[in-house]
Amino acid sequence: VELAMLESAIRDELNEAAPRVMAVFDPLKITITNWPEDKVENLQAPLFPDTLETSKTEINRTRTIPLTREIYIEKDDFMVDPPKKFFRLKPGGEVRLRYGYIIKCEEVITDPETKEVVELKCTYDPDTKSGSATQTQRKVKGTIHWVSKSESLPAKLNLYESILKVPNADEALAEAPDMTLMDLINPSSLKEMHGFVEPYVAANAHDESLGKLFEDSRPRFQFERQGFFSPDMMESGAGQASSSSSSS
Repeated sequence: VELAMLESAIRDELNEAAPRVMAVFDPLKITITNWPEDKVENLQAPLFPDTLETSKTEINRTRTIPLTREIYIEKDDFMVDPPKKFFRLKPGGEVRLRYGYIIKCEEVITDPETKEVVELKCTYDPDTKSGSATQTQRKVKGTIHWVSKSESLPAKLNLYESILKVPNADEALAEAPDMTLMDLINPSSLKEMHGFVEPYVAANAHDESLGKLFEDSRPRFQFERQGFFSPDMMESGAGQASSSSSSS
């Protein structure tokens, strides 16, 4: 079976079975300046979108996402000088936080030596909460995922690609007799990242009913906009988590 075909079959299966959650792989801190310092608002979000067959039985399953004054977003969801059709966050720009509110970037904090962006100061519009009766009709083009800085869980994330650079090692070695199998090894086949996952992942890391793949009962999650991941049970513990990609 060709690898691409196998991966496609796995994605189709997991798309129906794996609940959606949010994880930030490469975090950039945001402070929502008009949000009270000690306030934690618990947002409700579905585990499965209503377009799936799964939703016919799982439609009422939700999880709670805590929103706080300080959050993390992906670094590449912000650009200081973006191209014209960049619909994520930029200086003076607005986006919607997934399942939350519309925020506006008011200030960009950079490291004085490296000039790297280290924090964004934003404000939120309290009349724009997703799904609320008071939600205004104001629209923005971009929606980004996020996690709470204080309520999320630190996680080591193992990202896998094909272990070989070519689809058929036998053919590649036959065409180049001086080449060895080691020459075909993909040095980027494993990439480790250190990010954050929402609390639901840690609370349900041992729930074998989540994302079951064929006869393998390990739980799996779909990190929104990222891919499918399964907790590494031997590496997970209190206050930390380790997850590996199942199929991107």
